[in-house]
Amino acid sequence: MRKSCPEEDNILIYPQNQQPIFLENASDILPVPELVSDLNLTLGQLFDWLKL
Repeated sequence: MRKSCPEEDNILIYPQNQQPIFLENASDILPVPELVSDLNLTLGQLFDWLKL
């Protein structure tokens, strides 16, 4: 019998020519391209959308 892993909502971002960014808190704001700089998307919002 396999044990299921605890649910984790985190993301690892690899910006070009920069160190990776690890986001794990629902209130963390995801970096976005300058084209949509007015967009303030949190990690929690992203995972809520994915659960739909």
